[in-house]
Amino acid sequence: MVSFTSIIFIGSATGESGGVLQRVLRDFHVEWPLLAAQTLNFCVVAYLLYRFAFKPLLAVVGERQRKITDGLQYAEDMRQQLGLVEASRDKTLKEATNEARDIVGAAQKNAEAITRLEHEKLTREMEEAHVRELECIRDERAAMIDASQREVAQIAVELARKILAEPNHKDGRKSFTGRACEEIMQ
Repeated sequence: MVSFTSIIFIGSATGESGGVLQRVLRDFHVEWPLLAAQTLNFCVVAYLLYRFAFKPLLAVVGERQRKITDGLQYAEDMRQQLGLVEASRDKTLKEATNEARDIVGAAQKNAEAITRLEHEKLTREMEEAHVRELECIRDERAAMIDASQREVAQIAVELARKILAEPNHKDGRKSFTGRACEEIMQ
């Protein structure tokens, strides 16, 4: 590859007047003081653009890049916290479910125990009431038997008194006995 400086030296070596560089500068009408002023103007404009346009723009882009990075980091942190919260919620829900299951189981056991105790209590009360009723029936039966025996005894005494009060005829006794039986039957 041929460099620009080598072209200058080649032109000098061939004996051309002023070399290739001078010929190019002359052909393109380049004037050194104007080129220096334009170069200085370009450097000033480049500096001013860098200082007042690109530098603040790069600062804004950097700030925006930092905010985006912070936002992504915040989103990742929130995603991790959400995972922890969901895990905690699931754990709490499982604990609550187990506790509810235990409470329901205990309540069922208590209900069964209370039902069994109430059933036993009712059975005892019914047996006691049955025994009392039987005793009451026995007492009433005994009372009825006593009353019946007294009544039969009274009837017998009454009948005997009437028989003894009647004259002693044979025919009279039969008729009296028949009448007394009829009275008793009525």
